[in-house]
Amino acid sequence: MWNDKDFAAIEKMRLKIEKLGCKILMPKEKKYEICNNKMLTDKFLRTHALYTPQIYENPDKIKKYPVIIKPKNGAGCVDVYKADNLEEAIVFYKKVPNPIIQEYIEGVHYTVDTYFDRCDGVLCSVPRKRIKVREAEVMIAKIEMQEEVMNVAQQLTKFFSEEGPMNIQVILSVDDGKPYIIDIHCRIGGGSELSIEGGVPLHEWIIDDIIGGEKRIQYIVNDGLIMTRYFDAFFINENSSIKNNIKR
Repeated sequence: MWNDKDFAAIEKMRLKIEKLGCKILMPKEKKYEICNNKMLTDKFLRTHALYTPQIYENPDKIKKYPVIIKPKNGAGCVDVYKADNLEEAIVFYKKVPNPIIQEYIEGVHYTVDTYFDRCDGVLCSVPRKRIKVREAEVMIAKIEMQEEVMNVAQQLTKFFSEEGPMNIQVILSVDDGKPYIIDIHCRIGGGSELSIEGGVPLHEWIIDDIIGGEKRIQYIVNDGLIMTRYFDAFFINENSSIKNNIKR
């Protein structure tokens, strides 16, 4: 699975890769630039009347705390800070490279797996509630077919109209009940195996798009399914093979 920052490099190699008979399921340059730049993402969402956190130009413009300060082209929760007052905002704003200040939305955080087909439109919109996260990677998640979140993801996917998978980060606000989009990723998500195990044939659709097969559109989502994951420890001795920490 590639990172969002890999899109530009892959785009440069697109013709060479396609000449080898391979198909790349990723958007064209303009679309992934919108996703990879938080300012462009904000402008796009507001143009299409979708909810997204307020952006402040600098710490002096902040009207309400807390706020989130992060890089405009960031990924993987690197250099992301929560500021509770002006002093913290000034410190983090100077610390973060190419910073952007966003309103903090208190609520339930979802990753929504979607897939777009040029003939059949949006094939799925499956919200995964992020219960526990470690370094941007979800460790515990739950499928919750929350209608407000599903609808906003479907609207966004239609606007993009790009063949293939997307995952959308949405916070359902506890204050006003509105779904705020905070990030768009034009790729399959790191925790998408929960949606797949829950009944959505994401992997089959990718294969069908590559080989030109007919997609299985009918499926049933296992609403409420929970996924939990863990990291194991491995030890390497230069004179022996790799062993993990499980005693046998």
